[in-house]
Amino acid sequence: MERITTEVHRISPEALTEKIIDGVSQQLAEFEKKINSKKQSKYIDRKETSRRLGVGYATLNSWDKKGILKKRKIGNRVLYLVSEIEEILESSK
Repeated sequence: MERITTEVHRISPEALTEKIIDGVSQQLAEFEKKINSKKQSKYIDRKETSRRLGVGYATLNSWDKKGILKKRKIGNRVLYLVSEIEEILESSK
């Protein structure tokens, strides 16, 4: 196996360490975003959505037509994406 060496010039050991830590921190933050976005792909039914938002089914239907909160239909079930519900709750604060 070939051995690879790298030489670093004109940077102090402390500055190099800081750059490495910054790079690793940045990569971890991006990784965490990806993981969290996949966790947010959770759906809840119309009853739970109505309860969390404090609105009736008619309002949910109206919001779907206006593009405020998109419903997804799987068979005869109506589901809503949890991340979209949380965005509505955050924007109403």
